[in-house]
Amino acid sequence: MSESALDLLIPEALKRTGRPNGAEWVYPLSVVREVLEIAGRNRIAVLGVELFRYTESGLLTVAMSGYDYAVTYEGDWDAFVSKNRQLALEFIAENQEGAGYGYILTTASQDEFQSARLGPDNHA
Repeated sequence: MSESALDLLIPEALKRTGRPNGAEWVYPLSVVREVLEIAGRNRIAVLGVELFRYTESGLLTVAMSGYDYAVTYEGDWDAFVSKNRQLALEFIAENQEGAGYGYILTTASQDEFQSARLGPDNHA
C-alpha cells in the first residue's frame, strides 16, 4: 500500500484501530477526530470524508461529505486546510456511527495537492 503524507504521521496504535482499504485507511468514530487533529497540526488538508458500513462482502457506502465542491484553493494553504478541516468535523458530527462503521479521509499535503493539480508530467 502506498502511504500518503498523513499515513506516515499516524501512530501505529491508531492505525491498529482502523482497517486498510486499498491505499486508504478506514477509521472508526472513536479515533477519526484524532486523525483529523494530526492532519491539521501537520498542515494536511482533508478534502473529503466518506462513511462506510462493514458488510460480509466489503464496505458499503453510507454517506459522502461532498464539500469538496464548496472549497477552492485560493493560494492560502493554511486557510484551505482550516476550512476543509472544519467541514470534515461538521460532516462527522452529522454522521456519527459506532460499531460496524468507519470513515475514510481523503487527504493531501500541500506537495501532494500541487502534484495532483499539475499532473505527473508537469512541474511548478
